[in-house]
Amino acid sequence: MPSWNELSKDSLSAAQELLQKNRYRSCVSRAYYAVYAAVTWRLLLKGHDQFGDNRANPSHEIALTMLQHNLLSQSSPAVSKKVTHAARNVRRGRLIADYEPGLTIELRDARDSLRDACFVINQLGETTW
Repeated sequence: MPSWNELSKDSLSAAQELLQKNRYRSCVSRAYYAVYAAVTWRLLLKGHDQFGDNRANPSHEIALTMLQHNLLSQSSPAVSKKVTHAARNVRRGRLIADYEPGLTIELRDARDSLRDACFVINQLGETTW
């Protein structure tokens, strides 16, 4: 069974491939999932293993809140704000990509999501990338 870290890596790689194939909507979705899986992995590494309702992983909204309060607490306020903003942008893009079929996802949107996802993941300090 793959770890959350492996799921994050796979999703980021898929997002990059999808961008190259002009599949922008799917790229945005995979970029977000790479962030979600990376955040979940880091939370588990820090000893968080219960996320309410006996869940083994956090809800998507809780994951972003925990990112800010549990994973970025050692960061400067400016860095924490940038990382949180980037993570929320990636999630917002994913919600549009997955649930707003009438809206167009363009190259710029996919590049922005991929860039922000890479920024968040790098700021988490994952050394196995």
